[in-house]
Amino acid sequence: MPPPTTLTLLAQPLQQRRFRAPACSRAALLAAILAAAAVVTPFLAAYASHSLWLRENYFREQPTVTFLRSAMLFLTGQATTDGSAVSLFYSTDADLNVLFDAAVQVVPAIKSAEVDVNKDGRPDYLQFSVSVALPDTYDIHHTEARLLMQTMAFVDTASALPVSALDVDGELRLEQRVLLRAGVDAATYDQPVVNYTAEAVMPALTGAWGTAPLAWSRILQDYQERNFRTRLDHAPVSWTYFRGRGQALEIRGKVRYVEERVGYRPGAAEVLKFGWVQYLSLFLVAAAAARTLFTFCVAAQLVPTHVVVDAAPAPAGLSKGFKAYVY
Repeated sequence: MPPPTTLTLLAQPLQQRRFRAPACSRAALLAAILAAAAVVTPFLAAYASHSLWLRENYFREQPTVTFLRSAMLFLTGQATTDGSAVSLFYSTDADLNVLFDAAVQVVPAIKSAEVDVNKDGRPDYLQFSVSVALPDTYDIHHTEARLLMQTMAFVDTASALPVSALDVDGELRLEQRVLLRAGVDAATYDQPVVNYTAEAVMPALTGAWGTAPLAWSRILQDYQERNFRTRLDHAPVSWTYFRGRGQALEIRGKVRYVEERVGYRPGAAEVLKFGWVQYLSLFLVAAAAARTLFTFCVAAQLVPTHVVVDAAPAPAGLSKGFKAYVY
């Protein structure tokens, strides 16, 4: 009858060799050097690769944008009767309107809506339209539209031919000069882009318009000095030429709120965790290499040691095992 099939469930070495040496010996010194190298080398390697300490990090997130219902509109062109220049202006703020003569002011019909496509509670884009009723003798060639949202989206475009409509579709993108601080709200620029205070209005009323805070050149200069600002990117424009009699000038646009890559300076806990992961990944390699090298040096007797062979277990039917050997 053939023997039944057996499985090896546990295997133990019959004898185990132990390499021993005095505390003050070349073998002990080699073990100390390799242990120190296994600990220090990963730190030096990670530090030299400039990846040990996490100095900056990034995350992607779609911003929550709210339109403050604030806007400015500039239209320039010429009169068809005598060819004289025509400039028209509109602002949603009454303090800014007082700086312009009533003859150049227009009152357009403005519609806007913030649309949440994926129903996540955050608007995905702003849809707006501006309808300006103009005299039939006005031909408009140049349009500037500025939407103010504690930050700004700016469109400046011109056409050689008289136009009746302008369509623009762009993405509101973040421009970041400095890193955010982890866990700290950055509210430095939580203020209007245009300064409508009395200190800003009075220089313009007294004739110093070029240096007044409400001058468009000054507004752009102050805005460019911000560490955090936005721009309207990938914004192609489409003109509809020639305006019929009694037809209003139409300005239609869509400002998309896309996912942004935001940089920040990580906190101490994140820096330590990242550094530990970098160190540990190199330490495992260094420890395995140090152990392999030490095993080879001892087994090949490159450093003097004496070997102790443990006593073997007693075979079945015997009361004593084999004795230990030292050589």
